[in-house]
Amino acid sequence: MATIHLIATTLAITFGAFATAALFCALCWALCRIVHHPEWGPAIVLIGLVAAFGSGIAKNEFLRMSAIFAAIAAITLWLGGPGDHHRGFGARRR
Repeated sequence: MATIHLIATTLAITFGAFATAALFCALCWALCRIVHHPEWGPAIVLIGLVAAFGSGIAKNEFLRMSAIFAAIAAITLWLGGPGDHHRGFGARRR
């Protein structure tokens, strides 16, 4: 019974942390999109994570795992993100 409880707790923390990180990244991207700079979203996520770890807020397992997932998502969005970087320098928007 203890093994089932351990597995259920682990799965709940993992999926909950993933969902929290996804919502945090989506919220940062949406807020940056409001000011017409969605490419700032990943940077805001990383700045928030550095601030959380620097201040000691992320001490429990759930927050640390959420921060790791958010950092992975932010780096992924930054590298292949929703920006218009594929159009080249000086390209005009339609």
